[in-house]
Amino acid sequence: MAAIPVVFGPVDAWCFGWLHPANAPRRGEGIVLCRPIGYEANCTYEIYTQLAERLAHAGFDVLRFDYHGTGDSAGSDADTGRVRAWIDSIRLAIQKLKQLAGVSSISLFGVRMGATLAAHAASGLRDVESLVMWAPGLTGRAFSLEPRSASVVRIGQESNLAPDDIEAFGHLYTAETLQGLNTLDCQRLTSAPAKRIMVIGRDDMPSGEGPLPARYREMGVDATYATWPGYAGMMRHPHEAMIERATLDHIVDWYCTAMA
Repeated sequence: MAAIPVVFGPVDAWCFGWLHPANAPRRGEGIVLCRPIGYEANCTYEIYTQLAERLAHAGFDVLRFDYHGTGDSAGSDADTGRVRAWIDSIRLAIQKLKQLAGVSSISLFGVRMGATLAAHAASGLRDVESLVMWAPGLTGRAFSLEPRSASVVRIGQESNLAPDDIEAFGHLYTAETLQGLNTLDCQRLTSAPAKRIMVIGRDDMPSGEGPLPARYREMGVDATYATWPGYAGMMRHPHEAMIERATLDHIVDWYCTAMA
């Protein structure tokens, strides 16, 4: 079935997304895809589209969307309260998918900062079934170092940025946004993000499962870890990004098993 454009949220702060209705037989379960932030959202656009289509073909109702102030949604990256708005956008997307598809069971997926934001949004809800975190940033502080290193103003070029604001690959991170990112820490959530969590490692920097799965197991989560190929390929320049379709199939299979 063709994807359906949807708009949700407050009239002055709406978000835009695409609903991928489940193909028959429907599972009665929904999955919200949470995109990365900044340039990485551009790199992974096609991955998210193809994953949504594969999940819908497997019987899941899927919603992929742009956070407020990003992509085709209202607002801009210069607005205040960006981190709070991104987390709220995920929660609004969950509500919208429940409303549109009539599902009560919801799971989440995120790459990089999308995974980090998904974990924080889900921790506050306490009723998310499953969560896939592909190369999650453990903290927002670690993530904020990357746009800082990429923010280089050429000698002699004037900048209109306010003090402590940075711009990287065409995306603005205000000082307030950077401070908000510093508050994110996936290991210090007050409640478990989901009943079942799959953490997927980076194939370009294999380093074992790290502390996150163990931390979630301590919280009573059925947490697993795998390193599948595809991260390095999808993080190339958007027009050069490569899709590891076998890994997308692994992700779909995991959801099918986890939510059986």
